[in-house]
Amino acid sequence: MFYPFHGHPLFFASLWEPIDPTEFSRGVGISYPITIEDASVSSVIEPEEVCSSDSEDDSAYDNSKTLGIFWNQKKWSAEEVQEYLGSSLTKRESRRINRWMSRRLTGNSAGRDKKLSVCDTSLASLLRIPPSNTPIWEAKQYYVDDSVINAYFELLRKRWMEFPNLYMKNYSLPTWIMSFLLSGKWTESKVLSYLNIEEIAGTSKLFIPVCLENHWILICVDIERRELKWLDSLTFHHAEKDVISRWIIEHLMPKLGYDNAQEWQFLEPVDLPRQTNGVDCGIFVMKYADCLALGDHFPFTQQDIPLFRQHIFLDIYRGKLRPQILSKNFRA
Repeated sequence: MFYPFHGHPLFFASLWEPIDPTEFSRGVGISYPITIEDASVSSVIEPEEVCSSDSEDDSAYDNSKTLGIFWNQKKWSAEEVQEYLGSSLTKRESRRINRWMSRRLTGNSAGRDKKLSVCDTSLASLLRIPPSNTPIWEAKQYYVDDSVINAYFELLRKRWMEFPNLYMKNYSLPTWIMSFLLSGKWTESKVLSYLNIEEIAGTSKLFIPVCLENHWILICVDIERRELKWLDSLTFHHAEKDVISRWIIEHLMPKLGYDNAQEWQFLEPVDLPRQTNGVDCGIFVMKYADCLALGDHFPFTQQDIPLFRQHIFLDIYRGKLRPQILSKNFRA
């Protein structure tokens, strides 16, 4: 049985206090970075018992309203995705990271978009680059917590809303949703009642980030292709697959108007980039989703993760994903 919040990496970064708050890592340093203005500590907002759609109608959503929505979405080529993912930091970004790394951590909310509710101690974990042989007792300082994961997925949706023709329409569930389901804290129907079905309807890809046994994985409901995808950077096999997939097929999809979801394919892609350490699973989950929002290509490896950590740090601080680097053919 999986018990959320017990020995769970969701809270490592926010609870860890460095001996020297200005020393970011005992691992590999990076010379790149952001000035953050002083901010008051933001209070934690607990989810309401039920905050579903305003509509009281329990009938399934009519997905016929969204026919044709997928055809106008840009799908990036592997070369375009690689160009975007591998874009170097600008000199200004590098200076900002350097300045930010010299500041004292306070535990206060950081970043320009306070709605993202990410504190500076959580952001700091992104700028610690773990050595390849990180011992287990030092691993927690490199984990990304749930506030970082949730903020990044919110930015993915925000990007689509700003550029709907350049990205796949996506929606994500907060990280605690599946934890409540798997622990039995919420029933399957109660989890469903929390969701805003009208917001999810018409989505090309629904992202469900989950932390299982101290390991982040990503579930992608690819509505356009009628597929359920289980993306795992360590290829673990979890008993929770059956519980989660059953909830999606028997509860969520019928509510969205897809009564034949039991016929959809359940896929575990074998050609995914894989992590080679025990701490970068959260980074892989965020970049899996980033790539899926562009199409279906994953042109990166473990060697790219240090750069991705810096990209994600900057994205969350700015409250906006970094500008896409587009090829001539794509711009045309």
